[in-house]
Amino acid sequence: MTLERELMYLPRPASKYAGCYPKYFEKHIERLLGTKNYLHAFCGSSTTGLRIDINPESNADLICDVHHLPFRDNVFEGSFADPPYNAKFSDKLYDTKQAKLYTWSKELSRVTKPNGKIGIMHVVVLPKIHNCKYIKIVAILLRIWQITKIITLYQKDP
Repeated sequence: MTLERELMYLPRPASKYAGCYPKYFEKHIERLLGTKNYLHAFCGSSTTGLRIDINPESNADLICDVHHLPFRDNVFEGSFADPPYNAKFSDKLYDTKQAKLYTWSKELSRVTKPNGKIGIMHVVVLPKIHNCKYIKIVAILLRIWQITKIITLYQKDP
């Protein structure tokens, strides 16, 4: 299997919010997904897409649990998520247990239209998700002593 690859170098962080994206990253989401019509899960302090988060302080468009999205099937042309990377981070940011990858990623797949793209930012390449295939891996190098961010990009099956 040959995957498309991309490498970025971005400063870190974009703000003092512990879960924020690398500076200037958010402007790349639309390009990676190929649409402005996307669901933005675990949005934190982000400003793009239909932003959902479980934390009321995030000022998201919708406060909800990503494990149970209140949308019908095949609504969004794409989805993007930046979940907490471990249980400690989940507890610090959300005062919750770590989100269950296979549950919430299945929800992202459910609400994304066939052939739509789903991007997930993490610190590792993630496993294949429900009804999707791998299409691209994006590595984001940050300033020294910062952990590299990895975006696993999928395409939902037709």
